[in-house]
Order: sequence, then structure tokens, then C-alpha cells
Amino acid sequence: MTSDKYTARVREIEEAIARTLPERITTDWLHLVAGGLLDGVSEESIRTIMLPVRELLLRGGKRWRPLVCMLSCEVYGTAERALPLAVVVELVHNGTLVVDDIEDRSEWRRGGSSVHVMFGEDVAINAGNLLYFLPTYLIDGAPFSAEEKAALYRMLTEDMRRLHFGQGLDIQWHAEHAHRTNGDIPEEIIAGLAELGGFGLSVPERYDGFASGGESDYLGMVVATEELSWGSLGIGGSLITRPEILTRALVHGGTEDQK
Repeated sequence: MTSDKYTARVREIEEAIARTLPERITTDWLHLVAGGLLDGVSEESIRTIMLPVRELLLRGGKRWRPLVCMLSCEVYGTAERALPLAVVVELVHNGTLVVDDIEDRSEWRRGGSSVHVMFGEDVAINAGNLLYFLPTYLIDGAPFSAEEKAALYRMLTEDMRRLHFGQGLDIQWHAEHAHRTNGDIPEEIIAGLAELGGFGLSVPERYDGFASGGESDYLGMVVATEELSWGSLGIGGSLITRPEILTRALVHGGTEDQK
């Protein structure tokens, strides 16, 4: 995939996100997402509700999840039809970040204060949950048949159930073994990921890693992290993403000895 094509796809995703969560909330948009339930509610009240919902999305992000969605569909010639679904993936992901920061008591996210630090836990919980459900209106308006939409809803609801079970297990592990006992990550998890090559996904080849310098260097890391998360091994995903962040920092600004 060329750099120009990659940039164009990311631009499409950003524009779709902006349309999905517009800065200026109109009556038509409200009717689209909530019917007539919010008729008569002041524009300021709606803006106050939506501000924390849009906060993390406005800070950007790698957008790997919607990009992988579109690239996968591009193989079958359906990338344009997949654009609404790519946004669904990104909104749900951002909802999980808002809630996860509350559960982990994290105060920093994407270069700024976490949503719950800025707006309070009650507002952040509502924003995170809204990001789980708001994307369903995209499925309603997507260019798919009734049967295809029904299948999409089934997949989304199943994935949301799996997500919460996985996060529940992740919380148990962190709470019982990390936060309360200051325990280490089990050696068998570290050894298993090392054997799979998980720690070399974003390390350049010249330093004995697997990254070749192309645009898709980090896709392997993203896919591996996602699969570990679905498998309720969120701690395994953390083991991959944390070294990846350090690796990128060293490659761009470290000394040769550090690299």
C-alpha cells in the first residue's frame, strides 16, 4: 500500500468520524440517533453531553482498527461500503478507552487528561457507554440488505459481550495480582509471547526485529493485540503495546547503543 493511498484512507476515516459525531448538533442528526425523544432539549444540554463523547476522538489516534477494517474489505472490492463499519469499530474502541481509564484510575490518555479527570466519573461513564451504542445508527443507515444488517447487529452484540467478559477477567487479574499484591506478570505469558515473536513486531529488521520499514509495520502488532484481547488475555496485549511504544521512541530519538 502506497503512502498516498494510506493517507487517503485515513483521511476518509477522519471525515466519516466527523460526520458521525458532528461538532454542531442539528435537529436532523438528533432525530437520526434518538428519534423525537430529545425534542425541546436545549442545544447547550446536548452539547454538554456530546463534548466528552468527542474528546478522545478529537485527539486523533493511529486509527489502525478502522484502517484494517477497510483494507480487509478492499481485498474483496467493498472498501467504500465498509466505511460506516470502520467508524463503528473506532467509536466502540474509544468507548472502551474512556471506561478502561476509570477502571484503571489512569489520568492520562493521548497527550491529555483522561475523560473522567476532565469531566468527572459519572459523565465519563455515560460518554463511554454512549460510544458503545451510538454507532448502531450507522448500521441502520448503511447500504446493506436487511439480512446483512441483522448479521452485523448479531456480530456487534456478541463482540460487546465478549469484550466485557474479557475486561472483567482483566480487571480481576490486575486487581488481585498486580494492584493489590504488586505481583509480576506470570513468566509463562512472557515466555509464550516471546516465543511467538510478539516483542519484535515493531523492532526494525536491522536490530533483529520484524519491521521492514513499510507503512504496514505496526499492523501485526495491532492484530496480535486485538486477538489477545478477544481471548481475555488483555495483559498479554499490554505486554506487546508497551514495548512497542518504547521501541518507536528509541527508533526516532534514541542513541545507537540504546537501539
